[in-house]
Amino acid sequence: MEKLKKRKKDPLFAGFLSFFLVGLGQFYNKDWLKGIVFLCGSVSIGILLIILIVLAILAPGEIGISTLVLIASAPFLVWGYSIIEAARRAKAINEGKEDAFPLLALILIELVLLISLCLIIEMVILHPPDLKRAKILRRL
Repeated sequence: MEKLKKRKKDPLFAGFLSFFLVGLGQFYNKDWLKGIVFLCGSVSIGILLIILIVLAILAPGEIGISTLVLIASAPFLVWGYSIIEAARRAKAINEGKEDAFPLLALILIELVLLISLCLIIEMVILHPPDLKRAKILRRL
């Protein structure tokens, strides 16, 4: 019986999928765990960012702009790396190479998540904003 030929993966299409949804290119490449890591990481950072933005609106001046910029850049870093990784992996699949997902990259993604979480905990729990001074709440 003739061995079935594996279907080639299109690196451009894999990157294109990850452009529209973080982790989708990894799912296309059947790298389920990586897809879940990228998707969950991006969603987690996004939720943390929304919390920070709401706090910045409710209590202006309590959350520094540098903190917002740092947290706001994190989802874009994960998104960009997801695109690059999906295209790189599709090319490696076509060449018959084993998955060599850089451990350093996974550690960096988790480090960004951990730093984001620590910043949120520090700002919200250890040093909560003074909502009594919030102009928006005084108007209500």
